[in-house]
This record gives sequence, C-alpha cells and structure tokens, in this order.
Amino acid sequence: MDRTGEIWHGIEIIAYRKSIDIDIKFPDGTVLYNVDYGNLKNKSIKNPFKPRICDIGYIGTGIYNYADNLTAYRTWEGMLRRCYNEKHQNNFPSYKGCSVVKEWHNFQVFAEWFYKNYKDDFQLDKDLTIIENKVYGPEYCSFIPQDLNKMLTGKRNSDSTTPTGVYPCKNKFKASVHNGLKRVYLGSFENETDAFNSYKIAKESYVKEQANRYRNEISEVIYQNLMKYIVKP
Repeated sequence: MDRTGEIWHGIEIIAYRKSIDIDIKFPDGTVLYNVDYGNLKNKSIKNPFKPRICDIGYIGTGIYNYADNLTAYRTWEGMLRRCYNEKHQNNFPSYKGCSVVKEWHNFQVFAEWFYKNYKDDFQLDKDLTIIENKVYGPEYCSFIPQDLNKMLTGKRNSDSTTPTGVYPCKNKFKASVHNGLKRVYLGSFENETDAFNSYKIAKESYVKEQANRYRNEISEVIYQNLMKYIVKP
C-alpha cells in the first residue's frame, strides 16, 4: 500500500517504498530519508534541525547521536547555556556578551571537532588562545585541564555589588580564591579594595603555578598567556 501524501502530526510522507523505508517532510521543509513508518506514527521522529537548546542548538543529521556521545553532547550543551542562558550569566557575569559561531549550533559539526581535540579530564576553553575572546569556535577554542579551568572561572557574589572573590560580611569584606582543587580563604579586610587586592595577588600566583604544572600538556600560546594573566575587578 502506497502511503505517499499521508500526514502524521504535521509531517508529510513524500515517498513510500515500504513500511521501514519512507521519506518525510517537516512543516519547515526539512526532509528525512529512509525512516520507519511506525516511528512516524508513534511520534518518535523529531526534526533534527529544530533548535532544542536555548532556542539555538540543534542535533542535525549525521553519525553523532545523543545517547552514544554524552561527553561531547554535554560539553556542547554547556557551551550554549553559558552563552544564551540568562540564569547562568547572572551567576557568571563574565559570560555576558559571549556567543557561539553559527556552525557550532549544529551538534554534528561541534562533535566532529570535539573528537579531534578532546583529552580526558580536560574542559573546553575559549579565551586562553586569544585573551578576552568572547566567541566559541574552532579557531578560538581548546581543551585545558579541569582544575585549571575551575580556577580561572570566577563566580561573582550573587548581589553583584562586589568584585569577584570578595564577599561582604557584616562591616567587613572577606576574600577567597579557588586554587584549582579547593576554595582557599584569604582573610577578612576592612575595605573592599584590600580584599580584592588579596584575591588578585593570590589568583595570579595560583594561575602561574598551574601554568608551570601543565606546561607540557598545553600549547605554548596558552602557557605564555597564563604567565601574563591579570585579574581585573
């Protein structure tokens, strides 16, 4: 029985060879080939080009599915949320104004780059090859050790009235810094400036220590940028 022309859940069958080999067209014009009629009927076929992460990221068509590529998928999803999720940006203001190149909106394209560059226990970074870069893309990104990345990612106090690393406490200001493994308390200070200066000195020192620790595992460009790392309020 030829079911060409049938429409299920807004999806049209445009070619029917047999029940396990049909071509379908979504309302936006996207065409999928060689799909199963039963899967169409039970709603298990999704448009791979429909944005599902932050209204931007989509799976696309290719060899990389979600289930078999969880590390790549979670890296991709996290990247998109850092750039386009307002709640995340309120917690991490340094990501405001960041974006992802258009080709990486497609998980298939990102995953291909991911598997060519990924190292176990390393995390995606966008701004050590080019300092203060705000764009995620293949020419800007690299993978760096997880503890180094944790140390570099500063979380501003939730009220956003004090610099990163500084927290008001009664009539004083406390400072703490992440050394890559744990948060280190730096002390209590009479004013915000002294607290921030303590944080700045400690963090810049920790960054240089980590740069030397991982010198053989990161590029020379990243190493040199880490050695010149400056904390800004």
